[in-house]
Amino acid sequence: LLANAPQVIVNGEKYDISIKATSLDMKEVEVECEYSIFRREKSDDTHMEAIHKGHTKKSVVLPDGLAPGNYRIEFAALDKVKDYTTGIERIDTVRTSADFTLFDPKAKTMNVAEDFIYTPSTEMDKEHPADIYFMAEHNDITLYWMVIAGDSLIDKGMKRVGNEMQHFRFDYKEEYGDGIALTLLYIKDYGVH
Repeated sequence: LLANAPQVIVNGEKYDISIKATSLDMKEVEVECEYSIFRREKSDDTHMEAIHKGHTKKSVVLPDGLAPGNYRIEFAALDKVKDYTTGIERIDTVRTSADFTLFDPKAKTMNVAEDFIYTPSTEMDKEHPADIYFMAEHNDITLYWMVIAGDSLIDKGMKRVGNEMQHFRFDYKEEYGDGIALTLLYIKDYGVH
């Protein structure tokens, strides 16, 4: 059993969350799975409560009203296993999971379990500015950034950030050549992240 989910699902755009099951001889088989969606509050969450449950044979459509943030989807399917030494059959539960972030570029904030950085496109030209979104897992941080193109420093800065999504936009300039590099770091409670 294998869970397939994109790392980032942009609100309002197409996505595919699906499962694939194979037999021992690697042939694809159809199985009925139960699934649960959990909101991840911390990167090491071990005790999460399901916020949505359902059944599927192939793919999952996320329920309406999910807030931007980090989630985990877990699939469980029953598997009949035969012990070849005793000939006894038993039923096991096979589980798999995938983590994803539901992202809305219009959101001012979102609850994240770990630092989140997202670029909608890797293209940067006259028609496509570079958009970069960043949300720290911590609140009340000091954020530092530096943007470099080739050997040139284009931008740098520092600001105090509460619980807000940071959006950096850079319009294309010919002197950027092959593109730009953005370095982000932040300080929280004397620790560098």
